[in-house]
This record gives sequence, structure tokens and C-alpha cells, in this order.
Amino acid sequence: PTYGRGAHFRPAPFAKDVGRALLIGAITFPPFAIGHHYWQLHFGAAAYHFTVPSDIVSTLLKNTFLIALPEEMFYRGFLEHRLDRMWPTKHLVWIVPVSRTVFLASALFALGHFVGEYNPARLGPFFPAFVFSGLTRKSHSITGAVLYHGMSNAFSALLFAGYH
Repeated sequence: PTYGRGAHFRPAPFAKDVGRALLIGAITFPPFAIGHHYWQLHFGAAAYHFTVPSDIVSTLLKNTFLIALPEEMFYRGFLEHRLDRMWPTKHLVWIVPVSRTVFLASALFALGHFVGEYNPARLGPFFPAFVFSGLTRKSHSITGAVLYHGMSNAFSALLFAGYH
């Protein structure tokens, strides 16, 4: 993999990363939306009315470039890459890597979301972190993980907008 100053834009791998992120989104977002709906109804939301926030494009861009990009640069691009030198990942389940490295990086990613709010629901990013890792490892680039991460955050904002 190419890191740092030697990195350069490659259109074909970029297009593959975008395609993978969109495919994973198409597979994971519908069941997430169903689970999210039942969770909201069980824990107090009165009703759901589909609403697209007026700032949905801004939300997508902010979540991709201001949240997902720095998080993926650190957790997948730096931390996981360094940990993998100590504990190489040897097993994949579909595209999801299974190892101490990915488990620890995912746990730290979830903990980073938890600190400050101390809300147990904020530990939820532990599981998507495995998918972010798989997307990064598939292409040796954080591009797919950044895109899927940004889309996931924006999709969550879209879902939350409809509950009253």
C-alpha cells in the first residue's frame, strides 16, 4: 500500500471504492433502518413521518469530510495499520477482517464515540468499524471506508429526522 507523500489519485481504484461503499450501503442500510425503527418505537418515539432534512446534502458533506475522513485516517489509516504490524490479520469473513488488531481498533473507535457523552448507545460504532476496516483492506485505501462512514452518518441523521 502507498501512504503519505507517495500517495496519488488513481481514478479506477477510486471508482471501485465508491462502488463498494454504495453496494455495502445498499446491503446494510435497509436492515439498519428496520432495526432503528423498532428501537425508536420501543424506547419512546411516538411516531415516524418520513422527512428529508433541508440540510441533508450539507449533512452528508460535513459527515464525510469533517467527521469520517479524519476518523478513518486515524483509526484505519494510522492505528490499525500500525497494530497490524504486531498482530497481522489472517482471517476474513466476507470482506470483514477478524483479528486482535481489528477488534482493538474497533473497540477504541467505539470508545472514542462514547467518551464525552457516556451514553452506552454511543458504543454502537464498534460493529460498523469492522466494515470500515474491510473496505480499507480491500483496496489498501481509506476512500471506501470514508464514503461508507459519511453515508452511514448522514443516513442516521435522515432516520432520526422522522421521529417525533
